Formats: sequence, C-alpha cells, structure tokens
Amino acid sequence: MTADTPPASLGWHRRFPRRWARERQAFGDHGWAHRVRYVDGGVEVHVDYPLPAAEDVAARTARLKVVYPRQSYPAWMPVQVFDLHDELGVTRHRDPTRGLLCLVHDADHDPTWTAADLLAIQLPKLVRSNDLTSADRLAASTRGLELPVAEPRTVYSAAPRRVVVPHTNIPDNIAGGALVLRQRIDRSGVVVTSIVDQILGPGLNIQNTNLDVLDSFPIVVTGWWLRLPSWDPTETADQLWERLSPALPALEVSGDKDPLIVEADPRVLTVVGLLVEDERDYGQPGPCWMFLLRVRTGTTRDGAPVYGTVLLAGLELNDSTSTRTPIAAGLADKKVAIVGVGAIGHHIAADLARTGVHRLDLVDCDWVDPNTRARSYGPVSHAGMSKTAALAEHLRGTALAGSVGSWDINVTRLFEHDADADTERNRRRVLRTLMDADLIIDATANPNATAILNAVALNRSPLLTVAGTPGLWGGWVALVRPGQTGCTECLAHHRADHATLRDSRWPTPPADPDGWTSPVSCSEPTFTGTNSEAGCLSHHASRVAIHHLAERRQLGGDYYVATLRDDQGAPTPASWRSVDLPPHPACENHHP
Repeated sequence: MTADTPPASLGWHRRFPRRWARERQAFGDHGWAHRVRYVDGGVEVHVDYPLPAAEDVAARTARLKVVYPRQSYPAWMPVQVFDLHDELGVTRHRDPTRGLLCLVHDADHDPTWTAADLLAIQLPKLVRSNDLTSADRLAASTRGLELPVAEPRTVYSAAPRRVVVPHTNIPDNIAGGALVLRQRIDRSGVVVTSIVDQILGPGLNIQNTNLDVLDSFPIVVTGWWLRLPSWDPTETADQLWERLSPALPALEVSGDKDPLIVEADPRVLTVVGLLVEDERDYGQPGPCWMFLLRVRTGTTRDGAPVYGTVLLAGLELNDSTSTRTPIAAGLADKKVAIVGVGAIGHHIAADLARTGVHRLDLVDCDWVDPNTRARSYGPVSHAGMSKTAALAEHLRGTALAGSVGSWDINVTRLFEHDADADTERNRRRVLRTLMDADLIIDATANPNATAILNAVALNRSPLLTVAGTPGLWGGWVALVRPGQTGCTECLAHHRADHATLRDSRWPTPPADPDGWTSPVSCSEPTFTGTNSEAGCLSHHASRVAIHHLAERRQLGGDYYVATLRDDQGAPTPASWRSVDLPPHPACENHHP
C-alpha cells in the first residue's frame, strides 16, 4: 500500500486515528490491493475489487474509488463508492454520468461497518440484482437484493432542475410535434421553474388545465418535442443538440382540425422535449420526459452568438398521492366548505387541499391585512384583496385534486335578503354551496356565525366547529353528525351544566384572562397566541375532518378539548381529551 502525505487539517481520520487504522486494516484483511490518497483535507482509497470469475473470462478486478465524508464519518454518513470506468458492468444502482454506486441509503448506514465491510456486503448484491429479469425484479425485495423503487436514468443524466409535465398518454404512432413551455424567474432574472403548457402533434392537443398555476409562469417558450428511440445516458447536452438539431422539423403541427403555427426565435432560446424509454415504474419501462434547452448567453468579439445547452429531467404529475396518502382515495368525491380562513381556518384549508378533497369552498368576508400574517395567510403583495380569493389562489398551486372556490360574504347575514341583485345572487349561491357540502367547517370563532351554520347544517350536513381560547392556552373541536349527535346548541347547554363542576366529565380548555387584544384598525378584538399554537388546534381539526369524510370514523369522541398551557400559563405538551356529544334535553332543536 502507498499513501500520499496526510494534511495538517483535522479531518475525521485525524480525530479518530484508531478508526482510521481499522479502516485501512480492513482493506488488507480482505486481500484487496489499495492505495490511500489525501485530497483537499479529505481522504479516499483506490481499491482493486476482485470480480467473480466466469467460464470464458479470466479473473479480473474493478478499479473503485472510495471517498470518505470529510467530517461526518463514521457516525452519520457512509462513504461514496465510484466505478469510474464501468468495470463492474452494472446498469442499475450506478450513476452513468459519474459512476457513483448506490450501495446503501443514508438511513440504513451502520456506523460499525468499515468501508471494506460495505463493499464486501453490498457489492455482491448489487451485481446479482443487475442480472434479474423484469419479473424477478418485482419479487427481488423479498430476497433483500434491492428496494422496489424505480431507477430512471433520466434523473442521473440531467441537471438538478426539473420541468413539470402534466400527466400524458401519447400514442406510440406519434413521433413528435410542437411544445409550449412556460417559465418562472426569480428577482435576479434566473429561471427557477419550468412547466409544460401544451404538447401538440397530429391529432394531439394536451393542455395544462391548471390556469391559476400557469399565471405564475409569465415567460412563454415554443419549441419541439421528439420521441427518441435511441438514447445514451452518457451523452452530454451539447452532443444531443449536435445530433438532433439538423433533423428538427419546421414548427408547423396539425392540432385537432386546424394547423397550428408556432413561431420560435432560435437565436435566443430553443427548447426540445425528448420522450425516451426509461424505468418509469419499478421493473417496468415506459416513456419519460427530458428537455434540451439551448440559450444564447452572449456574443464573441466578432459578434458571433455564444450558446449554452442544458439537459433537464421532466417531472410528470401523476397519481402517487394514493401511495403517499392512501386515505386520499376516500376524499376524491367529497365537497367541503370552510367558513373563516383566519388563524385556524387557513391551516385547515391547506391540510384538506393537500390531502385531495374534490371541492373546497372558502367563505369569509374579511380582506388581507399584512399585519395579521403572524398567524394568517396575509402576504403584503395581496394587501386589500379578498382573504378567500388570496388563499384560494395560493392553494390552487398546491392542491392535489379537485378545485378551490372562494366566496366573499358575511355568513351572519346568510338568511337576510339583499336588495342588490349581485349580492343576493351571491348569497343564494353560498347557501346552496353550504347545503350541498359533505362537511361544513366553522372556524369563525364567532358565536353568531356558529349559530347560523348550525341552522344550515341541522339535520342535513355534518358540521365541524373549532376555536381557540384567549391566549391560545387551549381550544376545542366539535363534530356534529346529524341524527347521531347533539348540535352546537346542545354543546352550549352541556358546557353550562358543567361549568361549575370541578370534576366534570366535560373538559374545559384553559384560557388566558388577559389573552385578548385590539390592534389598531381592527374592528373587533382578537386573541393572542402564536401560529404554532393555532396550527396545533387546526391540524387536529383537519384529522377529525379527514377521517370522518374518508372513513366515517371518530377519533374517540365528538367533542375534543386541547390543553396547550397549564392554569398558570406555563407551556405544556399538547394534550387532548374527548367525550361524546349527545343531544341535550333543553335544546329546542332536538326537543321543540
């Protein structure tokens, strides 16, 4: 073994000399020829790894480079192993552009293993997994060879940035066409995200229907897309351009019935979408998107244009929600109306939008005040805008399914006829929206609004009401289920009955006696407290809503009370108590 001169910096190998000695000894114990190099304060080992002998192939070795993390080894991160010359002969679990091998996930790293142990244990599995057929690969996880995760080479070959693509199903007989791409830039003028707007071809017109998302991508770029049957993942962006550019067709494609003429300026920016065969799902090949962008970056002294070319991987929107969040399947046809989108309601709206509710309607009469952004959605850029419209615009970019609507109305006047025709029409629409909802959520913290919503939902729709106490020392959530529980007026009677009982089964949330404040320009007082405390109440309400909608399941009761602080105001771990909510004999809604 030979070694370069070690540096003076205190890398991990200098701070843990006994571990470093064990690492070097382990390579020798395995009988592998190796050489240590100290590079820029770090350490790497070049290893001649013996390959299994075959009948017609003489014994040989693969030259591997083992790179140790400079500071985090051995406790936190494993080494990186490179097969720079592709001598292992594997196509899976190897970055074709850098030769980096995928031997172990960071989360599965065993800090007691030396780098030599890692090679001895994992490399044989890697080699064997590359010999599997597609059918064998689907069952390989049971043999411990590899995780059942797709390994597309397009991700290795492209730059880290992605181009978002709508879910597509392009017929095999269409070889190419026109493409419309939109881009979003940051304040410095750098493109941060791109999204496909249209994919066109003979008899093909795939459009991105999320218009609210497209509005935030102001730069429109036109170009081509091609089906690329032959693709080498080691081919660079410049090499791809040189190979494909002479064959690019004119930008004239028949879309539906009429020809579509798309003009692009190749002197500034050109985009080519590439549809290649790759591992789309685990063990299954399929079409995957890549995007070749060629940009004019300047000119030479002679005035000749200078171009830069980059290859980006496509990120196709799919239905993986059902895998990440299985309960979303039970929400795909549900409609929810949230009344009040302030400190608590905006959290619930975000939770339900991201979990896949089919239709989400937001109802509030307030406007965006940036002074409330400590707890509410109140960006300065939307100051004075309808609070529901601003939040709906934000959620449409993150919603997993369905649509988000916004209604600017005061629900305490929901049963009052309005002389203005437009206002009256809006009032009727909101009333119908609430009556048609699978769940109404009251996050107004307004007893008058709660009473109105209770009347709307009575004997018709489930009603979930949630509120925090002054200072956000605690809060409560109640799920009213028609024909199965009492209503919000029953809840008020139960509270009154037990208000003076010290050991009542009805829990009482703690409250700050000084937990109200009246900010300048605010028409009514508001409670004090942090966004994290409001979020704690909101997220529990979201859980109650989601499990009720998807599974008709209770979380241990109908009335939930949260304690976030003790009676003296000291913060405590969040705790919840729950009880059933039966009809109250004094409630006129149930005993007229």
